Amino acid sequence: MPEKTTRRALLSGLAALAACKDAGGSKGPIERIVSTSPSTTEMVFAVGRGDSLVGRSSFCDYPPEAQKIEVIGGFSNPNLERILALRPDLVCGERGPSWPGSIAPIEQAGIRTFFPPIDRVSDVSKAIEELGALLDRRDRALEVTRAITGKIEAVKRLTESETRVRTVMLFDWKPLVAAGPGSFPDEVIALAGGENLVKSGGQYPKLSVEGLITLDPDLVIDGSAGAYPEGPEVLVATIPGLSALRAAKSGKLRRLEGTSAIRPGPRIGEGVETVARLLYPERFASP
Repeated sequence: MPEKTTRRALLSGLAALAACKDAGGSKGPIERIVSTSPSTTEMVFAVGRGDSLVGRSSFCDYPPEAQKIEVIGGFSNPNLERILALRPDLVCGERGPSWPGSIAPIEQAGIRTFFPPIDRVSDVSKAIEELGALLDRRDRALEVTRAITGKIEAVKRLTESETRVRTVMLFDWKPLVAAGPGSFPDEVIALAGGENLVKSGGQYPKLSVEGLITLDPDLVIDGSAGAYPEGPEVLVATIPGLSALRAAKSGKLRRLEGTSAIRPGPRIGEGVETVARLLYPERFASP
């Protein structure tokens, strides 16, 4: 194994030890895993340990095999009794508003936990490698993260010479809620070659109709993940004033399909490409 690869694997192992809080429980092999978030469920499958998952949140919908696994509650309100009844060796998930208090009872029961900080796209690869080291799947984890890097670099090569598309990504329409500065989708837009026009108000600010009209984006991306049966064209038409948007007049209202672009998991490279295709469809057109 090359020296750089060996060193990277060693660092991943050390990072995994730091990210995995051991509350004094068994330090034996991890054979039973509960995942409380969609992103970590995808990570477990991606590194080849999906067969060890015995519990998942009701929002864990990918890959399709995940839907066969027992549900332990929602993302923000997992059922502690159900988790403990599954006798997991490891409980993993994303850090939510209630972290770390929400996992304290699990650690007190002697169960290992893995809740890595994921605020940036680069954090996704770091978490996958840490999880791979923890689950004895280092090589597979490196394959996954290299694929993510390769996909994002390919998108950059295709779009770096283009004028950045002035974009707003909305996650709700009633009220208008957008991807703001410092949010995960904000970085995805940038990596895809776009410019997020929402530059203040927090990570997911509410916008007034007047505020959105003032921004007047070239492209509006509907990131509401199917929360509304109507397409963005219909939604814009039902909100007084929005038909005046440049994006509406030019027919550049696009729905973001799937969850790969907004979920900090192993499909994030595909997610960046998905957004780039909305920004620059001509760059991805078949010859």
